[in-house]
Amino acid sequence: MVQYKFINNSLILMGKWNNDNLINLIDIINHADEKISEVQIDGEVSLNVEYIVDKYNNNKSDRKKRISLKYADINADDKKEDLFITKIIRMQIQFLKRMKLNSAQKEAFRDYIVYDFAELGMNSLLLVAAMCSVLGMAIVLEGYAQLYYLGVESFTMHFFVSFIFREMIPIMSSILIASKCVTSITSKLSAQKINSELKMLSFMNINENIVLKPKWIACMIIMPLMNVYGLIFSLASGSIAYSFLSNSNIIFALNHMISSFNMTNFLISQTKSLVFGWWIGLVMCSAGILYDYGIKNLGKAVVKSVVYSISGIIVFDMIVMFLCTKMGI
Repeated sequence: MVQYKFINNSLILMGKWNNDNLINLIDIINHADEKISEVQIDGEVSLNVEYIVDKYNNNKSDRKKRISLKYADINADDKKEDLFITKIIRMQIQFLKRMKLNSAQKEAFRDYIVYDFAELGMNSLLLVAAMCSVLGMAIVLEGYAQLYYLGVESFTMHFFVSFIFREMIPIMSSILIASKCVTSITSKLSAQKINSELKMLSFMNINENIVLKPKWIACMIIMPLMNVYGLIFSLASGSIAYSFLSNSNIIFALNHMISSFNMTNFLISQTKSLVFGWWIGLVMCSAGILYDYGIKNLGKAVVKSVVYSISGIIVFDMIVMFLCTKMGI
């Protein structure tokens, strides 16, 4: 049961106020708005309750800007939002700083990497396998149809292997992981901030990077592996499609595929995946940890993580391919 009292035009919150009492708090403030000049805290309150109290007191200090709080105002944010890209840069600088960890913290750090690695990988295996298989068949079907009119359909597998290695599979696997896993991790980090879990780390003099950095590292490790995983399924489905179109057996298609393999293309593919993993890890950590309290802001954080991740994938893909073209590889 929440407790409060009025003393000298002030509303005093006593006892324990958590997020379940937000509606009650706003109703009390609205009904007593003309009688009180400020709200004081004399008990244990959650961060969202503290946010509402600070907002009301700030509005009350300027009578011209005074407003009547409603439940939707929990989502309001008076601060001018910084450019999200600056937050990402600050997060990268924070990750580059060396952490001083004791033996127990180092073990926890390794456990976090393993856990985040499993979460990113296991949640995406089926989706990546299915979509890369479909994509492999689609590219072969379309490529064969176009090259057939030119009388060079025998080059279908060469075109197919080069295209999926250099372009499609690194992008496809990264976008699939960004859309499926990044949202959940961003929401989880935001929830940890709401529940003051990350704040408690600072109280215990523990760097919050012990939670954030493993996600970034796990993302950079998992992306090249998922790229190879997607390539296997795409090559297999593409070989089956080519053997069907050319009325040949699967061994003939596999021989064509192997003869078209190029180590340079494979290294370009892995480099792209590593860059994409670096970027996706930064974005999801930045969106989660720098989220501002409120339901609306939680949605904004998730949307930012997806939009910036996918946009960055496309931009960095263009940059890598531009450099490869200039270097003649």
